[in-house]
Amino acid sequence: MSNINGVHGQNGASGLVGGAGQCGGDTNEAYGIGGNGGRGGSGLWSGGDGGNGGDASGMNGVGGNGGDGGNAGMMQWISRFMTRDAWTGDGGNGGNGGSSMFGKGGNGGRGGW
Repeated sequence: MSNINGVHGQNGASGLVGGAGQCGGDTNEAYGIGGNGGRGGSGLWSGGDGGNGGDASGMNGVGGNGGDGGNAGMMQWISRFMTRDAWTGDGGNGGNGGSSMFGKGGNGGRGGW
């Protein structure tokens, strides 16, 4: 018997540039829940994007939530401070929530700062 829920996505790796979060797995089972997207990795220069939530295409399924975007770190902050530019934040974008058929869609992830 298979799992009726989608697998959650892995988080992105942190580093100079944050890695993107993996998308959540889809499910086509009735009352199944799509996997949540992974969080984007934090980066010294820019954050990675969050993964999208998995879709639930079965009856009364629930879409997975999108992963949050990763945050930008110290190098970005220092650059903005030295040039007196306004902080624009190069954090990653939040992932989209998964869709559902006759059920509830997932929530989108928050963007990083």
